[in-house]
Amino acid sequence: MAEKMGIQPLLNGQNPTPPNWGATVVLSLTAHPVGYHHFAMIEIALRAFPELKHVVLHFSNGIHPDPTKPPVGVPAKVRLKLLQQAAQAIAHPEQSFLAHQAQLAGEKLTLDPAQIWLSTLELEEPRAFTSQEVVKALLSQAHPAPERLFWLAGADLAQRMADPAIFRDEDLDVLAWHCTYVLLEREGSDLPLALQALQNRGVQLAHRQLEWASVPAWLLPFFSLSSTFIRQAAAAGWPLAGMLPAPAAAELAQIPGYATDSVAQTALAQEIQTAQAELDAAATEVLGLLQRQKTPLTVAVAEAGSGGALAASLGGVAGISRYLLQGRLVYDEASKEALLTEGKQAAPRNAGAVEEEMAAALAQAMRQVAGSQLALAETGVAGPPDGTRKSLKNGSSVVALAHPNGVEVQTLSLPAYLSRQEHQRRFALAALRLLAGWLQFQPHH
Repeated sequence: MAEKMGIQPLLNGQNPTPPNWGATVVLSLTAHPVGYHHFAMIEIALRAFPELKHVVLHFSNGIHPDPTKPPVGVPAKVRLKLLQQAAQAIAHPEQSFLAHQAQLAGEKLTLDPAQIWLSTLELEEPRAFTSQEVVKALLSQAHPAPERLFWLAGADLAQRMADPAIFRDEDLDVLAWHCTYVLLEREGSDLPLALQALQNRGVQLAHRQLEWASVPAWLLPFFSLSSTFIRQAAAAGWPLAGMLPAPAAAELAQIPGYATDSVAQTALAQEIQTAQAELDAAATEVLGLLQRQKTPLTVAVAEAGSGGALAASLGGVAGISRYLLQGRLVYDEASKEALLTEGKQAAPRNAGAVEEEMAAALAQAMRQVAGSQLALAETGVAGPPDGTRKSLKNGSSVVALAHPNGVEVQTLSLPAYLSRQEHQRRFALAALRLLAGWLQFQPHH
């Protein structure tokens, strides 16, 4: 029965005994491609509900019944190979950044690849499968059949279920009767609103909610990853080991469907362009505010994680030469220490790259060295993670403004897996907005 259905152990050589369905959670997986975020979601579900011991990954053929989603262009067999390679290595710290981060935190993954099963029902037919078809097929193969299937998903699934253009009434009847959803509310999703919309359609969705408060700090950054980010990184030729286990990362980098994905390349370029446009607009705003000041003010900048984007944005505005004195790129620890020494500022004790004390000291030192009335400092870690650093502070930055009356500091936390170029522009943008905010409250002509 399991062979006919296409339910099999995910890893070759495992015991083919079917899983205990009463202690199994199902995750529907397009795997385009699979990444640490998928495994992190399974990990937190297993931690939150210890009665769940097994995982069934339902592998989509990439043809969506959802009309809002286009078909997946990469062949299913290619995606399936990546999934198997990733699962094989996911629990090994030397090959898996996820397992390595758990190890650094003194923990071990609850997720055991030997307890993961694979449903390949959709690979048998090149057509779209509705969710109710999949649920019925899985239940037909479950022995003994559970009263309900536990189904793991993001809260955005509930939003799509509330849309009659995506889920028909007959689909919802089956899903509401046979599934208990284990839901994680993601940024941009509104689970209470979606549940209310379902109730308006006469559907009471049985669910359990995964709480962010229960997610360990070391696991949190992985939830900002997405398959879109992985495709963009592959198309840009960036290191991928921070996004999926090393064997799968090496394989994916060689696959033309990912390495030459023009859609991903275009989307990445547009995101960077949008960030640059916002940065340019902020620099123009700062110039305008400087021109309005009752007393002329000069500015200097010191930056690290923004990689020169801060000085470049200000320096690119016509007319800024009356106000901008100088800029420094203090990228590594030694260059930061040199600026602090030159500016007669004591180095903060045990202050790393993303610390308020460090940013404040750099701003004060830059103001002293440049002889300016104002000085901006930025210190952060751009990403995305490449799987080699111990820290997962990618996307974090601290900006500081030193002025005649003291120092103002702000901390910025962006998704770790944004592109390096977007991180750098967003860091610089935060610094300029800090400066603009201060200037707005100063006396004008």
